[in-house]
Amino acid sequence: MDVKQHYLTMWEDAFSKFSNGKFEIDKSINSEDYRRGITLVVRPDKKTKKSIRYFLNELKKVEPNQYYYPDSDLHITILSIISCYEGFDLEKINVDKYVGTVENALKEFCVFDIFLKGITASPSCIMSQGFTDYKMINYLRESIRNSFQNSGLETSIDKRYIIKTMHSTVMRFSEAITRKDDFLKILEKYRDYEFGKFSVNKIEFIYNDWYVRARNTKVLHSFLLKSTKVIEL
Repeated sequence: MDVKQHYLTMWEDAFSKFSNGKFEIDKSINSEDYRRGITLVVRPDKKTKKSIRYFLNELKKVEPNQYYYPDSDLHITILSIISCYEGFDLEKINVDKYVGTVENALKEFCVFDIFLKGITASPSCIMSQGFTDYKMINYLRESIRNSFQNSGLETSIDKRYIIKTMHSTVMRFSEAITRKDDFLKILEKYRDYEFGKFSVNKIEFIYNDWYVRARNTKVLHSFLLKSTKVIEL
């Protein structure tokens, strides 16, 4: 997969819709979210979060009432193990078995870098583009998929969609845009902006709501990655 082209296709499609005033509004985003699931995520470092915050603050000046992810909620999804739905509860699963399954899948993987550069979008949100060693990431994700296929544990991996990138969602539309032209100018300004590069030395296994809000998130386990390369891809 050409990740750069994938991001560009997403951007062109969404920006065309934005230009015509077509924004997908999440009407439930400011309500209490009862959907829960379990997910593997990584977090940007403080310096990268600061760069993202600078961008979001510019957007806030023209559209203050949209939903902007706070620093505590910024994340990049490695894989959704059980997609969020109402009624899911940790009491329904054996967390230790899930931890063991993921641990077995990750045992040969080492620390890697992610470079967040530029933005892309969907009709419902704005995302920072993540670039990394996608050959390795695809292999890592496939290792997790294979471990769960052989585990007999409940999952919904890939049932919503097959994740292809390492993006971070930073803003969602929570109401109608009021200053469309000014908003789009800021998006264009940050299309290729370099937010930062950071090393990932751990992957968090979390219990979370749909938006990965900190108040509804519980870290079930942190998987530490090896510091040196041990496999050839």
